[in-house]
Amino acid sequence: MTPVSIGAVNSALDALRRFRVRYETPDFSGVTLSTSVGRNVLVDADNNGYYDMAARWTGTLGNISVRSALGYQWIDISRADTVQRLAGSVSLLHEPTGLNFALSSGDEKDGPDYYWLRGGWRTRVFEAGTTSLSVDYYNGSNFLSRGARTENYGVYAVQDIDDWSVNLYIGWRQFTYSDRLRSYQDADGLLTGVRFYF
Repeated sequence: MTPVSIGAVNSALDALRRFRVRYETPDFSGVTLSTSVGRNVLVDADNNGYYDMAARWTGTLGNISVRSALGYQWIDISRADTVQRLAGSVSLLHEPTGLNFALSSGDEKDGPDYYWLRGGWRTRVFEAGTTSLSVDYYNGSNFLSRGARTENYGVYAVQDIDDWSVNLYIGWRQFTYSDRLRSYQDADGLLTGVRFYF
């Protein structure tokens, strides 16, 4: 049994959803700025302070729809150094063809970093609704220990059924991880299900 979990070495360095006060500016030509201050009220032992700021832009470049964001987070940890993180993402959708691409990346000062790529296609194979197909790749470094390396990739399909307000989805993913001391056995995951929306 390994002490390494998939979740511990695969992270987008995203902020947890905690109790916080947040301010967001009005939309200026697709640009919004935001900042927040928060505490983890669900864990009594967590006395850290959580702070972040972000800039987002949503717009179009010709036939391409664009969504992008850049954020900076710092965490004041009791009796320890401050954790500082910078992360950003961009997604592109070519409206006429349904081809799409996404990229995100993040870096923690003196800690782990990662990048993630996804390519996809949205089309209408069936009259029932849109079919979405995608492949993606994740590469991370220095999770749990200096010199450690994480890689994983996956293939996914989602079928919309508009009349029922339902998504049918299935996906497969392989996870690999190694550090300076050893390589660990690869893990495979299969995800399938039904999502109702309203």
